[in-house]
Formats: sequence, C-alpha cells, structure tokens
Amino acid sequence: MWVVVGLVAVALLALIAAVAISSGDVDAAEVVVPPGTAEQLDEGEIVEVAPRVLHLEPGQTLELQNDDARLHVIGTLRAEAGETARQVFDAEGRYVVPTSLRSDGQMTILVEDTDGE
Repeated sequence: MWVVVGLVAVALLALIAAVAISSGDVDAAEVVVPPGTAEQLDEGEIVEVAPRVLHLEPGQTLELQNDDARLHVIGTLRAEAGETARQVFDAEGRYVVPTSLRSDGQMTILVEDTDGE
C-alpha cells in the first residue's frame, strides 16, 4: 500500500512541476521544488520534480524556486532552501546537466528557436 501512496505522490509532484513550468510567462520557465523533496531522496524514493527534457527558447530564463529544506541544483543553477535562482539561456544548444531534482541525476535543457527564425 505504501508503494501505491509513494507512486501517487511522485505523480502529483511531476504534475505540479509540469504546471509550474507551463504557467509562467513567455520569458521564464519555472521549476518549483516542493517541500519534502529532500526527505523523499533520502528515503530512496523516485523523484522527478523536473522534466527529463526542458525546452527553452534563446533568451529565456530558467527559474528554480526551492521550497524544500536543502540545496537543489540544475546544472550550475543553485537554489538554497527557501531561495529562488535564475539563469538566462541565450545560446541555442543541447545541455545535459546534473540535477538533484530527478532520481536519475540528470536532465537535458534544449535551447532552440521554435519560431523558425
């Protein structure tokens, strides 16, 4: 039963992250780290707060809002507990970066112009 509860919790966290990423303005993509993420990681639970691939356009800002109790990272972007960190991605490219927000420890940031210009 606890396994089912854990899987439901992970699914809800992924949904929260997806909504947070899609609900920001055009210039920012937001990843929100919910409280309790560090505890889940410590207990060996599957954690996927951030998507496997995050699509950004050149000049777009990635915002990492950490509502958890300890430091979390996406690449060089670091947010201490209770802080928000931002990074602008100007150059197009595919960036495979380490992250504390996925159980597999990495994510890809794909920066490309989707307007065809």
